[in-house]
This record gives sequence, C-alpha cells and structure tokens, in this order.
Amino acid sequence: MHTETALSPLESAARKNLAATLTTPVAAEQLDASLNMRDAWGLTSLNKILFITSLCNEMDISLGLLTEEDLANMHSLADVCQILNKHSTK
Repeated sequence: MHTETALSPLESAARKNLAATLTTPVAAEQLDASLNMRDAWGLTSLNKILFITSLCNEMDISLGLLTEEDLANMHSLADVCQILNKHSTK
C-alpha cells in the first residue's frame, strides 16, 4: 500500500530550490532527502551557499541566524530542513 506523506512548506521549498541549483537535472519530487548532496548530485560549496541563500530568502529565514556549524552540518536535504526548521516561522 502506497501512502504519500505531505511535505512541510520548508521541505517543499528546499526540494524546489535544490533542484533549481543542481547542474544535473533532477525533479524536486525525486530527490532523496537522506543522500549527501555533494556525493549524490555533485553540489559544490558555492552552489550549496546559493541554494541555502535562496531557500532562506523564500522562507524568510535570516542567514545571520545560521552558524558556521549549522552550514557545515548541512550534508543532506534532510539536514538542511532540520537545521532551518529551528529558525522557520512558516
């Protein structure tokens, strides 16, 4: 039996922004949130910053709230959502 889990607004936006940032075409709904973004899709450090910046802008999350440790721990889409969820009001 297949059951779909509704995505939070943050995860939906994260998937959309990551898919738009990747140089390899991947549909947002096909992204596996548990995979390391660098290893799975070749996300560079610059593109990671562009992705996080665009996501934070869309979700009204101040980049100033993020620490270097937060950024260093954002390996997977799930990590990004977990860390940003602490700062999200949407």
